[in-house]
Amino acid sequence: MQPHGPFADGRGAGTSGGPGRSAAALRAHTYLSLPELVGEAERLLGLDIEVAARAGVSPGRARAHLDAFRDVAVDFSQSADHPTLGAFLAWLEAADAREDGLDLPVAEPDPDAVQLITIHAAKGLEWDVVAVAGMVDGGLPATATQGKDGPKDSAWLTGLGTLPYPLRGDRHDLPELAYAGAADPKDLEERRKRFLLDAGDHEVAEERRLAYVALTRARSDLLLTAAWWGQAKGVRKVSLFLTELAEAGLVDAQGWAPAPADGTANPREVSEYSAVWPGDPFAGSGAEHHRGDAVRAAAEAVRAAIEAAGAQPPQPGDDRDARGPGWRRTPTVPSTPTSSPAWPTGSWPSGS
Repeated sequence: MQPHGPFADGRGAGTSGGPGRSAAALRAHTYLSLPELVGEAERLLGLDIEVAARAGVSPGRARAHLDAFRDVAVDFSQSADHPTLGAFLAWLEAADAREDGLDLPVAEPDPDAVQLITIHAAKGLEWDVVAVAGMVDGGLPATATQGKDGPKDSAWLTGLGTLPYPLRGDRHDLPELAYAGAADPKDLEERRKRFLLDAGDHEVAEERRLAYVALTRARSDLLLTAAWWGQAKGVRKVSLFLTELAEAGLVDAQGWAPAPADGTANPREVSEYSAVWPGDPFAGSGAEHHRGDAVRAAAEAVRAAIEAAGAQPPQPGDDRDARGPGWRRTPTVPSTPTSSPAWPTGSWPSGS
């Protein structure tokens, strides 16, 4: 049997046939198990060839995301009651909508790249230099600790997406809402408030462990940053974790910007920024600037040649092409071009 495409395994070349043909080919393989179908989709779409063609990247690193996605498909097929393609796609949509997508595959750090990565995904990895941004109260930790009553967390009392603590396997390590035995509604409300504070302390303790993971990823240099201003109008407060490190002498606090005075407006709101759009591709200095001079000189020479031929130069959006009156696709060009330092010396052909 002859293959359907130029490749020995039957796949088409590039985008030949368009996405419709690829979709039809995939539908013809839906009888396969989910992991096998993912592998077949990779082959039919040419993803394996595309990542293998990346210059300067080892095959293992290039395939990291493809292999991780196949592992996800394997895990889903082993754990789901009905591991069908439709169920897998619905699960992926839910992961994207509710969990910001799938976790990144664990891979060795690339020494030739600056990597942006979450703290959770950084577990087990190390870098020579690590920068941790957002060390502000409400950032890291995400639970604000410097409010009126200290850290608070609603835990499972609001929303339907959180499993009640008493039903969780780690319930013995979680704060307890001691509603049983409340003498009256006032006593119950006091117990609820106490639970919110206990839940807040628990969340801060969990985020302290997360901060420890972030701070211990650096082999030699660690940069911790915070900013007084964010999206809100008020001044933000430095993270409890960062101030504790500074007070212990583990962080150099020299050069910290002083806190803005009360009543200071957020610079985001009072600053006005202007820019030219679209930008000039030949702006600035260097080789691109000199190339811009040559391009502009060439354009002026073309306009001069068009005017010398008695034609009207095209305007932006003009689609007369070679068929409009008074305009010819290949104008008669003088044998000697308009003097311009951008043109090389020598003869100029009188036509295209």
